[in-house]
Amino acid sequence: MRKVIVTTGCAPVEPWAALYDLTFPRFREYAHLHGYDFKPIWYSDIDNAVFPEFNNPLPFTTGAANYEVRKDFINWKMDRSKLAPNWLRYAGIMQMLDDEYDVVLYVDGDLVIGDYRDDVIAGVPDDKWLITPLNGPSPDNAGPGGPLFVIRACPASREFWRRVWFGKKWISHQWWTDGVDFMDLLGYTINPPIHKERSTEYDPFVHILPSEWVVWFGANPGARGKFYHPGGGSGRAEEKVGEIKRLIAEYGL
Repeated sequence: MRKVIVTTGCAPVEPWAALYDLTFPRFREYAHLHGYDFKPIWYSDIDNAVFPEFNNPLPFTTGAANYEVRKDFINWKMDRSKLAPNWLRYAGIMQMLDDEYDVVLYVDGDLVIGDYRDDVIAGVPDDKWLITPLNGPSPDNAGPGGPLFVIRACPASREFWRRVWFGKKWISHQWWTDGVDFMDLLGYTINPPIHKERSTEYDPFVHILPSEWVVWFGANPGARGKFYHPGGGSGRAEEKVGEIKRLIAEYGL
């Protein structure tokens, strides 16, 4: 079985480099213990040939507020001026599936591994191809995905991620532009409080991890988990470095 951990955020610039110095060694150790490859990705690591269908479609609606995400669908460029960094997770996942990895474990670059013992896919039934925690500040305001999810390779999972990538329904959503198509396809609301509102065709293939797999340590002080994630958006590198250092010191990680 070929397994890979893929994470985004590999620009060697401060203050983000200080954050990755705290988290990337943990990803590598987890990969070593459980038989994963570890592949950090940035724009230059994405093979444009994975996305040949970008050659001819019509451009997206102009005026979207989300960093002009996916604006230029005629001349595809893996470029920060065209694509916000948080969208790289989907490009990376699709590339690894197309590279014939059997399992892709996506982790946010600011996720902290606290408990190395268990492989995230251990014990999950073989017919489940999307494995995810419910991520959020409270049980009644949490949705799938976010800082961690696992994908087993199969035709259905490949098609699912392409539906996420090409989703147009929420292209100008004002809040969480890279997550709303994903959550909507899985039947969750796209505005807080996040919750499951309807059944979907994907429900039989989704495995929800127990809550202790990912803990928002900013919102749940003292809670113990296998992975820890600082809450908040992507533009808080200095604060996140401080949060992670406190977490490591307080929990003895």
